[in-house]
Amino acid sequence: MTGLSQIIIGAFLLSIVHASIPNHWIPLVALSKSEKCTEKFTMSITAIAGFSHTLSTIIIGIIVGFLGYKLSGSYSFIAGVIAPSLLLLATLSDTLQK
Repeated sequence: MTGLSQIIIGAFLLSIVHASIPNHWIPLVALSKSEKCTEKFTMSITAIAGFSHTLSTIIIGIIVGFLGYKLSGSYSFIAGVIAPSLLLLATLSDTLQK
């Protein structure tokens, strides 16, 4: 299984768990019952809310991914040289203290 297929399967499973969280559907059920809405109307509103929620999450994900991509070039020196050096120094310091 490739890395991309693992990401896609993981995202799909996470989306199912995410959609089953009660705070995502209880408000719609409560409003529908209190306002005595038809099932068709409730399902229409649920579809609109679900589509809007999905679209906004995708847009935020694209923005965060783009920013991460842009920052990765700027911080490659930190991630490639400074961070490992700090880890080695911390390990060496810990070893010397024992």
